[in-house]
Amino acid sequence: MSRLPGFAVVLCLMLLAAMPVVAEDTPRYRWQRDVELPEIAETTLIGIPLDSHFFTATRDGWPDVRLRNNSNQSVSFLIQAVYDQKSKTVRQTWPAQNLAAKVDATTGLQIDLALRDNEPLPTGIRVITPLHDFEHQIRIESSADGNSWTSAGPPTLIFDYSRYVDARNDYVPINPGNHRRFRLIIDDVTAEQESLLLDLHRRLRGTNEIDRTENTTIVRRPFRIERVEFYRDAELPVSSDRQRMMYPTSNFVATVHEKNHQTVFMFDTKQEPITEIKVITASENFSRSATVESEVEDTNGKLAWQVISNGTLTRFSVGAIQRKELTLSIRESRASRYRVLIDNRDSSPLSISGVELSGPRYELMFLASAGQKFSLQYGSPDAKAGQYDTAALQVSLTQGSHRITATLGSPAENENVPADQSPHWAPWNDSRVLVGGIVALTVLLGWGLYTAGKRIEVSSEK
Repeated sequence: MSRLPGFAVVLCLMLLAAMPVVAEDTPRYRWQRDVELPEIAETTLIGIPLDSHFFTATRDGWPDVRLRNNSNQSVSFLIQAVYDQKSKTVRQTWPAQNLAAKVDATTGLQIDLALRDNEPLPTGIRVITPLHDFEHQIRIESSADGNSWTSAGPPTLIFDYSRYVDARNDYVPINPGNHRRFRLIIDDVTAEQESLLLDLHRRLRGTNEIDRTENTTIVRRPFRIERVEFYRDAELPVSSDRQRMMYPTSNFVATVHEKNHQTVFMFDTKQEPITEIKVITASENFSRSATVESEVEDTNGKLAWQVISNGTLTRFSVGAIQRKELTLSIRESRASRYRVLIDNRDSSPLSISGVELSGPRYELMFLASAGQKFSLQYGSPDAKAGQYDTAALQVSLTQGSHRITATLGSPAENENVPADQSPHWAPWNDSRVLVGGIVALTVLLGWGLYTAGKRIEVSSEK
């Protein structure tokens, strides 16, 4: 029986050994910063605003970030954009429980109202009436026991001016308090109203009018109330917007490419999260298409430009026509270098003097207990994302728990980490090496089989 040549066996073993069985060392983080935390008495939600140094030294998705306490234990955290909550006032109404009603010659109409056990404290009372064209002043009093009454707010005018204008108010606000019984008082329950009918008398002499008399009828009409409702105004969140920050740029360079009919400018960042690029230009009356590109590293370690957005830059200033759209929106990017290409076609090149960058503000969120100290470590080409139990943290965030802001101290560099933090070349992860190894193995195995076949032929001839 023939054997594979010895050097082929050795090469196969070397390639197989080199592929997946390389042990990864424990990641070392290049930077460490103390968390400067105010004194707290109980477990509290903490937010740390993240700065340019953090963004520069970390990778996309932040797998190379660790938060540790004073026992050097990992602490659960979340990195997320900060939002401004927008809310609107929602008015809820419900029928009031009517306990009694009476008309007094001195005080007018009095209606006693009460809250049911499961009803919240109201912020006002609504008077429902089918009448139009009225005007009444209403006072509200409140009581804890139904015996002693105090004012629950200033007198309020309810009205309907629909004869003249579309204006009506039937709401009476109540001062905040904890009383659950109320008294509604209308000082003059009967109001004088002008009749809509005119009594017209004319005297004629022949076909000519010699005298005209108009009589306006004044009627006294009682104020009729169908029902009374409590209402409560509550602030409910309806939307949220990311808080934005301005981020710096460096190495701005603008050139005109005559051959391509383009104005091209490039600039560097510190890898902050960018979502908008505002172009600074003194040029006027233009509308040009623009392409935004970021510089990325491909799988072979070579730098190349990648398109991340297309848009239009516009500025019109002609008489009453004023329009300005100089901001290019991009998907959130943390590249270190960008390029913008503006198509001039046959028009004069735009004069670009700079850019303004903006993007979301990020914070690192975690829960801290009294007496604990923390440090933040980051910056590693090999670290994998941590898997943390963040259930309690998530609940605190969604329930809107009170948050305290902490700050990061000055960065301290880990001397045990090489200054070159770029990922080390690993042949077992390089597709070129793997493909080459497979081809070499195939050739060697084929050669071995061919040699073995020749030996079998020679042995059979003998």
